[in-house]
Amino acid sequence: MKTSIFLFIALLILAPLFAWGDCPFGEVNDTYPGNCGRYVDTDKDGICDHSQLAPDERQAAAAPSETAAQAEENAIVKADDGKEAVGVKPMVNPNYDVLGVAALTVVLYAVSYFLAWKKITSVALHRKIWNAVLLATFLVVMVSAAFTIARANGIVASAPEGNGWFHNFAGTVFIIVSLFHAAWHIPYFKAYLPAGKSETKK
Repeated sequence: MKTSIFLFIALLILAPLFAWGDCPFGEVNDTYPGNCGRYVDTDKDGICDHSQLAPDERQAAAAPSETAAQAEENAIVKADDGKEAVGVKPMVNPNYDVLGVAALTVVLYAVSYFLAWKKITSVALHRKIWNAVLLATFLVVMVSAAFTIARANGIVASAPEGNGWFHNFAGTVFIIVSLFHAAWHIPYFKAYLPAGKSETKK
């Protein structure tokens, strides 16, 4: 049963984790590092995928002309300090790939689970490792989010360098490990249901 649940979660995670033009906050052409933790940039153009159309749709909608290219090159974009500057290209972080991080986390968890299942390592060690990962990524997400909120409210002038990258990286790992963690503890959560409580009493 647990193996089936883990496989289902793995397939769910490895399915497309992003979409185009579906920003829940209505952002349009949201530049790096983005106004929220959902920033994804698979085509490396410095704009969140959720805030723009898919590449093929953009190509179909835009007439290819030199004027359009020049307009895009000289477009006004928001610099990292929040001011507007002409001809400043958004900073792109090519080292972060949400799908790659998600896939690697699933693979590592699967290897750890397989070793414990085959009794090459202990189940206790498997749980300790991923509980530690869960705690570490939670702390990173919490601290990086605190800097982002503080910056947005003018409490601090700027967030530490790479704050957005660490937030996205740790957040991706945290979400995936949390799903596996929840699946592992399904019997525990069932005990909170009325039926589970009655069975426990028996």
